[in-house]
Amino acid sequence: MFEIVLGVLVPLVAGLVISFCIEQFLHPRPRLRTRHAQAFAMHSGLWLVLFGVGLAIWQRPYFASGLNLLGMLLIVLVSNTKFATLREPFLFFDFRFFKALLRHPRLYLPFFGVWSAVACAAGFVVLCVIALRVEPSMLSQLGFVSFTLCCLISLSIGTALLWIGMRTLVPIALDPVRDLQTLGLLGSFVRYWQEERANSPKMVAKKLRGIFQPQPKSPTPQHLPHLVAVQCESFFDARRVLNGINPDVLMIRAWMAPSITTGALEHGLPLEVLAHLLGGGQGSRLYVALVDSGLATSAGASYDSDAVGATDFSVYAAPRRGTSHERVEEVARSEIARLLDGGVTEEEVARSRRQMTAGALLALDSFGAAPRMIGNALAIGLPLDDVEYWPARIRAVTREQVQTAARAVLDRAPNTTGWLLPADA
Repeated sequence: MFEIVLGVLVPLVAGLVISFCIEQFLHPRPRLRTRHAQAFAMHSGLWLVLFGVGLAIWQRPYFASGLNLLGMLLIVLVSNTKFATLREPFLFFDFRFFKALLRHPRLYLPFFGVWSAVACAAGFVVLCVIALRVEPSMLSQLGFVSFTLCCLISLSIGTALLWIGMRTLVPIALDPVRDLQTLGLLGSFVRYWQEERANSPKMVAKKLRGIFQPQPKSPTPQHLPHLVAVQCESFFDARRVLNGINPDVLMIRAWMAPSITTGALEHGLPLEVLAHLLGGGQGSRLYVALVDSGLATSAGASYDSDAVGATDFSVYAAPRRGTSHERVEEVARSEIARLLDGGVTEEEVARSRRQMTAGALLALDSFGAAPRMIGNALAIGLPLDDVEYWPARIRAVTREQVQTAARAVLDRAPNTTGWLLPADA
């Protein structure tokens, strides 16, 4: 009996220790010394629960522990691939994309690597063959009652540790890199799962109840502003809900730009790459100059080449409280001037191409994404090749093409700057 109990404890404890070691292969690497005690409890609890479930299914403790480790190693490889492409580690929400990987393997395997996929599959097959042939079933050794008791003990201890780790919310920054480093892989999964539940559509609707009630109509003022409002890609104005966002100031500067149907057609795709490297989120030039510096709460650039006729290339910024809108506009102008004078680097262009094409593949997970893209193209007279080969054409954009497009639009095209200001400004 003692040998059987030892046969359960050894793979359980060894697997738990090895799981912390596997974490250290992540990029960025999680920290062990400064990790919160609750994060260790969440990691250990989740491991014990998964071990108990695997033991109940397979009846072999070493096999159950090995499968958990193999699954964790797979997540580490996927996370490192995602971080190399998008500069963001694997998140709890990304598990939904595994279904897309099974449905569209040829779209994801080039990023993950064919040999990595083959190695994972071979490891799984070898583990199954060895375990099922060498390791005996615990159910036949212990009997149903004792075997069930072992599974329940593992599940119970794991659930208790999870409860200890989750009973008070560990502070998170909602910065995937920082949270991964401070909570670890499994700890960040549990903590982000809590955030997803707390911010589900039903919970958000309760928090925002009353905000979207119809407002009484006010008398029409005698003097209407030239710029009424600019709000895109959002279902509501976040400035009404979140603290720390200036509700009165928003800058948008727009240049007249060609599209892939009108004007200098050769600038269409390079302008898309330019918009991404100039204002495509964290790491982009405007984000670093305005948001990372503490001057603005948001900043970015926008351009869509799929348009009928001429379109616009725009940059925007929302100043942080206490920052004058003149200062924000000055920094945005100087950043654009720096781009025009010094050009763009090969690293910037390569990063934007990589992230844009990866984002296009992730968008295919949406049921309506492909029909919507095809419908948009057909509606403005574009051939389907422009949809199918868009990632390949983006990857073919060069640094020289981006610089030429930037000078053609940002340096010479007609442009205007608009500010949404308070009434007494």
